[in-house]
Amino acid sequence: MNQLRIFLKVFLISTLIGCLAIIPPQLLKTNTENIDYNNKQFAEDAIILTDQTLQTAIEKLLTVSYGITITEENGRPISAEVVAYTLFGIPLAVVVADKDGAYVKNRIGFSE
Repeated sequence: MNQLRIFLKVFLISTLIGCLAIIPPQLLKTNTENIDYNNKQFAEDAIILTDQTLQTAIEKLLTVSYGITITEENGRPISAEVVAYTLFGIPLAVVVADKDGAYVKNRIGFSE
């Protein structure tokens, strides 16, 4: 009986940790279907550029979702700031993308 209680505690704690690791990135995830039609292609391109800009295999492996903020001028998108999130919704990097390319603005912890 005691072993069953230990097993159930470990199982419940593991399940809780797993949920906390998976749910926040899904809530932060950018769904390009919800973006204005005029900015949709720009947002998709910015996410692709962000994925290509993250340099190491570890960064690419850790990234589970993206958040995006598009800056417009005269109704046209000019740049996008994309945040790459890891498990637990922790920001990994901020990448700025525009028509000329992309660069990493900040990395882990948003430190300069």
